Amino acid sequence: MTGTKPNDRPHTGTARNGQPAAEPATRGRFAMQVLWPSFMIAVPCVGIFFSAVPPGDLAVVRDYLDGSAKGAYTLGFLLAWVGLAASSALTYILAHRPR
Repeated sequence: MTGTKPNDRPHTGTARNGQPAAEPATRGRFAMQVLWPSFMIAVPCVGIFFSAVPPGDLAVVRDYLDGSAKGAYTLGFLLAWVGLAASSALTYILAHRPR
């Protein structure tokens, strides 16, 4: 015997801090509650932004994307989605922190 009781050992599925590990369903729910709303808001944000600012007027489009409007729309959408997802993730984490 090593001096530890059977119940003192960490259970399978526990994180290093001793808390139960997140189950796949919980991680999937987190991803959908963060990624889906941010996707839905990124679409109109990019539409409004590029309605006001033509892609050709942006220096990054001229310098790095060779004037490609599709590239500008894609890059703008991805940047908006990532920024909004970060905001949604922070909100989710702060609202669902352990008590």
